[in-house]
Amino acid sequence: MKRYRKTERGGGLVSAIEHEQTVAAKTSGTLKLHDVIPWESFRPLLEELTG
Repeated sequence: MKRYRKTERGGGLVSAIEHEQTVAAKTSGTLKLHDVIPWESFRPLLEELTG
C-alpha cells in the first residue's frame, strides 16, 4: 500500500516548492526507465492475462 506524506496546513509557498522538487527528484529515476524498457512489447501479454 502506498504511504502518503502528511500535509501540514499553513505550510506556505516555500514548503510547496520544496515538496515539488523532492517529488521531481524521486520520479526522475523512474522516468529514465521509460527510455530503456520497451513497455509496449508487454501489451499483448498483459492484454492476454487481463482480458
